[in-house]
Amino acid sequence: MSIDVNAISRIDSEAGLFDFLRSELGWPLAESPETYDFYADEMGLNGSDSGRIGRVRQIVDFQAGQPWGVLLGEHSGALYKKPSARGCGG
Repeated sequence: MSIDVNAISRIDSEAGLFDFLRSELGWPLAESPETYDFYADEMGLNGSDSGRIGRVRQIVDFQAGQPWGVLLGEHSGALYKKPSARGCGG
């Protein structure tokens, strides 16, 4: 499968992201998928890091036995990346 990089760069909203995941990747997502919130301490963020993260949500699993999760993050300031191979319970 080849993904159009330009299609990714055109994503400018949550709805646009969901449209991309459905149309380009074939994910069986609802129009507005159900999500649940995470808090800074659940994500392993300390005080200074958690101040830059406004909200973190995970899309509720949309396939039985799904071994991974999709996190949506809202932030302020410079882009913050925290790689993690930890599983997130759902």
